[in-house]
Amino acid sequence: MEKPSRYQPGEDPDRDAWLTNFYTENHLAYETFPDKVASPEQLNFIVHMDGEHFYYPCSDELFAAIVEKRASTLLTSAYADIWNRINELVTQAVEDTYKRQYLLSLLSIKYQHEISSQVLLPTRLEKRLLGIFTTISEINRPLARFREQENKRAARFLASSAFQEAYTSREGLEFGEKSTLDDIDLQVHLLKLQRLMLLSTVEGIWQGHAVKEDLRRVMNTAITTDGWQWFCQRLRRVIFSQKRSYLLWIAGRSGEFVFDLAIIRLLMKLGIKVILAVKQDFYYREISFGDVLEDPVLGTALAGATLISDSAITKNRLLGLLHEDNRLIVISDGTG
Repeated sequence: MEKPSRYQPGEDPDRDAWLTNFYTENHLAYETFPDKVASPEQLNFIVHMDGEHFYYPCSDELFAAIVEKRASTLLTSAYADIWNRINELVTQAVEDTYKRQYLLSLLSIKYQHEISSQVLLPTRLEKRLLGIFTTISEINRPLARFREQENKRAARFLASSAFQEAYTSREGLEFGEKSTLDDIDLQVHLLKLQRLMLLSTVEGIWQGHAVKEDLRRVMNTAITTDGWQWFCQRLRRVIFSQKRSYLLWIAGRSGEFVFDLAIIRLLMKLGIKVILAVKQDFYYREISFGDVLEDPVLGTALAGATLISDSAITKNRLLGLLHEDNRLIVISDGTG
């Protein structure tokens, strides 16, 4: 699919007004929300705009469709998916019958109001509905028991003797007479990383379903993608250069996150400093800062990590923490 042509402002006043409405309705206009939206200078520093006049957190296809007022089909389907998730969330999380029905009715009213203009991005719609849900329901860490159970299953798997035996197996190691100890050491770490990454895709491990795959075979499947080859070469340069290296890791969902932590610990053994960013607010099965503080499994897995809850931490303070020691640093990404 060809990329839509770039929109040029200043040619059609009606279209420009519609575009302004798009940015204000989605809380993306710096002039309207200067305390929440990056300034043009900040945006150009963070995002490679490549000549674009506007930044929009959606696909080019959706943005063009909204600007041209032909996004009904794309938006209606996305909106419906969001409502289904919200409906399921309320049904699962709210036990009181009256409060459950009250929330569903309130959210339905808000949902119908927000989608009527056909200008609101699906991600913004979902964020607003989730904000109403968390405020009105007053539930501390919604769906926490599901996330904690998935984390517990993943941690139990990683602690099992069957996993440890397969994980530390020398199967797949390749070295010859000219291989140095450094070469072998790097290959061992890459093999362990590969095994953890492959297992992190087997959702049945933490979802409690019967795992049909032969996990030992999964662990020893060769990764041949260009991305993996690039990562291996990059890691080799980082390790042998003796230079301090940093990595920002964006946390994922429960269960999978326990594998993330195992991978992160392995990278840290190689001398890479990791900043782990988790969500600030609730978002279904994604790991939030509240989970980091209250989930006992994560408390154990993150023992010794530096937790930074201050969203206003200065750059100099963060850099100071990065240079202090090799501890894992956990921060909030400021999103829900």
